[in-house]
Amino acid sequence: MRGVGVAAGSAAVGLLSDSTAFILASFFISPLMSKVLAVGWGITIKDYVLAGRGLRNMMCGAMLAVASGIAAGAFLSISPNQREIEQPVYVGNGLYSGISINSKEILSRGPPFANVLSSMVVAALSGVAVALGMPSGISSALAGVAMSAALLPPAVNVGLMAELHLVYPQLRTEHGATLLEIAAYGGVLYGANVLFIIMFAVATFKLKHIGGKTLRPMWRANRTRARRVSSTVTLLDSLPIPTPPPQPRTSATATADALDDALDDALARRSRTSSEPMTP
Repeated sequence: MRGVGVAAGSAAVGLLSDSTAFILASFFISPLMSKVLAVGWGITIKDYVLAGRGLRNMMCGAMLAVASGIAAGAFLSISPNQREIEQPVYVGNGLYSGISINSKEILSRGPPFANVLSSMVVAALSGVAVALGMPSGISSALAGVAMSAALLPPAVNVGLMAELHLVYPQLRTEHGATLLEIAAYGGVLYGANVLFIIMFAVATFKLKHIGGKTLRPMWRANRTRARRVSSTVTLLDSLPIPTPPPQPRTSATATADALDDALDDALARRSRTSSEPMTP
């Protein structure tokens, strides 16, 4: 979970400073994708223990991201300055000149509802990319860029905007939305993105004919079967090997043996005769 906290801090900086690089960097630090993938894979293979564990870890990660956003908002509230914080980024010379609540990264995760629809499309494509890239091991590299915009920043934006709303209750964005409205949209974004990523990942797994039950009972069954085969082999090795009974001698066999003996004797006599010296 420490990776989620560090990534959430990077996402908060990216949201306030309107930096896409910080938003993308937050994903590569965060392990949120593995938790979402665990839920989708668990549903696909009907391993609901795995799916439940992934869902629990994903909720803990989301809560940590929201808490990181609250911490960032509390840090900005140490010295309130409404005029500077609502100005565009890099306008002015004050402490808050490098950040703004009117950054594109923050406004794109708030009203209108079209922002939610576009983010849901990105989430759906991310789910497909995760499922397609899983066998080749490239899912983290390809789907990470899309998921970085779909998961972590909305959760961070919830805590950040909610905390700033407590300090600036009358503050509105250039589009006329309150900070509390942006926080609410961030929560809707996160929930919808997670749902669409899981749904489309599971649908893609099904289209690839991946399914069935969890592999753990299968592994136990194979191990039990291997033990039974090993015990059978050991038992067979311990049994004595029966020897075939002697075959009865027939007249044909006796005649053949007698001819073989006579031939051996003739060859032996011939050999002795040829080896004796000749006398004059």
